[in-house]
Amino acid sequence: MNLLMIFAAVITGRITQWQHYTHFGGVNDVIVENSTVISATTGGVAFGTLEGGGVSWDSTWTCPGELSISDARCLARDGSGNLWVGTYGGGIDVELASGGFQHYGQLEGLPISMKVNCILPDSIIWAGTTEGLCSKELGYFEVWTVFSTGGGLPSDIVNCVAACDSGLFVGTTSGLVMLRSTGSPGDPSSWVSYPSLESISIQDIIVGPDTSWAATGEGLFYMAPGGTWQRTADYPGDQPVSLALDQGRLAVGGNGEAAVRTASGWDYDQGLGTQVVRSICWLDDQSLLMGQYDDFSVDRSSGSGVGIGYPGGWISSMPREPPPTISAAWMLI
Repeated sequence: MNLLMIFAAVITGRITQWQHYTHFGGVNDVIVENSTVISATTGGVAFGTLEGGGVSWDSTWTCPGELSISDARCLARDGSGNLWVGTYGGGIDVELASGGFQHYGQLEGLPISMKVNCILPDSIIWAGTTEGLCSKELGYFEVWTVFSTGGGLPSDIVNCVAACDSGLFVGTTSGLVMLRSTGSPGDPSSWVSYPSLESISIQDIIVGPDTSWAATGEGLFYMAPGGTWQRTADYPGDQPVSLALDQGRLAVGGNGEAAVRTASGWDYDQGLGTQVVRSICWLDDQSLLMGQYDDFSVDRSSGSGVGIGYPGGWISSMPREPPPTISAAWMLI
């Protein structure tokens, strides 16, 4: 009893509020809309404006607040102007063009872990998760796995998706397949497999007018119309992660490296240290925007943020202001 009284006397008072600090340097996806930069980070979604060769950061979304969880992994804008945010453990949050937010979680059909790697909003909303490929035609998502596709899907961990003329490319940790546009995911015959990419982790896919590209754990691959997937023999890097294509110009982000394919060869930069270029996109003829995270951070929790430049020279930045104070449910009695 005496010990309990001493403990109660020493530990008194309450913790009624916490100051919530988050890190926006671990960037998983980035998109540019006119002069606006939107980045999905493990600390939330950050919004900035392109100014003077850099980014002036304007605002952020975090949890609690606009997001169901702060770890944002992918972004997509649909044809109606809605902004889709895939999170790693909180499902999908959508900022509606008409105002407000809509959330998709377990009750709306997403897998139990709600870890979303990629989103493709089309006539069907596609979402790649750590527990299968999800499709939404009406109000709810349906989950497609190795089992429910009859082996058509090579792995339940879906890293990337990309629409093509014949259907939908689906990149997984165990290979690349295509779902025919006229087929049903539940029919094994609807899936086209590619033996040259079997059992290879697919990090990103991009479809061009005459060539499709795949960033994989075994190097950079390409496929011309009517051809097969082949390794790009002259690619100077060895760990491609992200791809961007604009008017025939291919940009490749990798683990500590970035490269641009030109008419005369490759402009290559392997001086990014421990930064993984998880997302990359073109700004103009000689300028790229890239999202980075530190390869040695836990769950991509930190990094150098968003970089602007070209192989050989980058300027990186990220939001640094703390979000507002929030109330906490924890207290000491």
